[in-house]
Amino acid sequence: MLKNEGFTLIEVIIALVILIVAILGTAVFITSSLRMLNESQENVEINAFISSVSSSISAAEASTLSPDQFSNLVYNNQPVIVTFSEVAAKPELIRITITLARKNGRQETYTTYTFDQ
Repeated sequence: MLKNEGFTLIEVIIALVILIVAILGTAVFITSSLRMLNESQENVEINAFISSVSSSISAAEASTLSPDQFSNLVYNNQPVIVTFSEVAAKPELIRITITLARKNGRQETYTTYTFDQ
């Protein structure tokens, strides 16, 4: 009588398929986590940049503000467009609009507000 020892070919193939699916799932999870981490880091950089521009505008008097003051700003080796205007309903507020190119190439516009002093 023959003894059945070891694994059959089908069992080995099924185990390999399960292992491959697990490895691919882990790889997808890691790459998406890294992408989200990079986006998050860029968002922190952009928020700091916007805060810096907003502080510069807040420190200046509204009557002396001109778009030329911010024409030399650069983010990600691309020029940044800064515009500001009064809010019609509240003239003491200044709307700051900042348009910049993200690292993925998309242009995005951010709006923040500051008080006129």
